[in-house]
Amino acid sequence: MAAEAANAYPEIARAQLEAERTHGEITEAFGFYDTKLQGYTLAEPTGFYRNYRNGIGVARQTWWGGYLSAGYRIGRGQFQPWYKERETNEGGEFKLAIGQALLQGRAIDPARVQVFQANIAGRAAEPIYQQAILQSSRDAAMIYWQWVAAGKILE
Repeated sequence: MAAEAANAYPEIARAQLEAERTHGEITEAFGFYDTKLQGYTLAEPTGFYRNYRNGIGVARQTWWGGYLSAGYRIGRGQFQPWYKERETNEGGEFKLAIGQALLQGRAIDPARVQVFQANIAGRAAEPIYQQAILQSSRDAAMIYWQWVAAGKILE
């Protein structure tokens, strides 16, 4: 019924598309919290300190304003004495990081605001869609009964 009505009444199709668009905005807003794959490769093949560093891992923002990340890194070569943290063990190193904001961005941040706004827009789109269906049904009923009345007058 909804597909036929949407094809016959552009107002319903417009409201239906708006509802679908808001659902897409909600999905986009929650995309900030998806797990992300990260990687890097750094090479310094010239100079006195020749070294190579590689790493791969995953990271994820938390709803509470922090982040979690885990990964593996490996560093080979000769490192400057002031950059010894770049050098890794023979087999590389696993790394786990947890960060949490103490004050700034803990209660609210732009990503959560976007999620809240998208949810509000999604909730607002549903009544507009229902209103378009009701309005089109009312208009169709009025035209039908006008047609019936015209037929009775003609009779």
